[in-house]
Amino acid sequence: MLQLLFENLQAEQRLVVLNIGAALPETIRFFANYRCKLYVTDLLAELPLSADSPSDESESQSKLENEIADILSIPDGVIFDIVFFWESLNYLGKDKISALMQVLKPHLHDNSKGHCFAAHNPETAEAQIIYGIQDAGHLSVRPRSRVSPNYQPLSQRRLLSLLEYFTLDRSVLLRDQRLELLFTVTGLQKSDQ
Repeated sequence: MLQLLFENLQAEQRLVVLNIGAALPETIRFFANYRCKLYVTDLLAELPLSADSPSDESESQSKLENEIADILSIPDGVIFDIVFFWESLNYLGKDKISALMQVLKPHLHDNSKGHCFAAHNPETAEAQIIYGIQDAGHLSVRPRSRVSPNYQPLSQRRLLSLLEYFTLDRSVLLRDQRLELLFTVTGLQKSDQ
């Protein structure tokens, strides 16, 4: 499905991309072929978040949003054309995913794209994989060097309900009971009015 993200892109087209994952050299090389501003943050390396356990729920959500915003360090005015979540959503849980969506909202436009790998269901085993981009049609896959204690996959339905501005375009069930998901942001401007 990766090729669907890039099929209409021209090498001279300006592109702003958020890669929420490891800064793999092949991914950096791939985006060097475009007029691209690439922002990379390995959110998984920052887990667990310190705001995971405040007592007050609204305080907890606000702290999560602030902590995620600090980790992502997205400059004001940056608007992403593509967000690669990779496997990060399997490690965040519902509260952190909701906080991430609030942090990303001012940095998206209607028609921004999203891409991720998700568990088919909450019982799907952890893959221990890091993804990158080899070329417009091929991913790079390598083993993760450390185990994350934060694996907490959600059902596809629950995950989709938390990605409030993203509408599912395509979903492919992979052999290992994982899903590759492709999204488009829609209705963002209506929700701002």
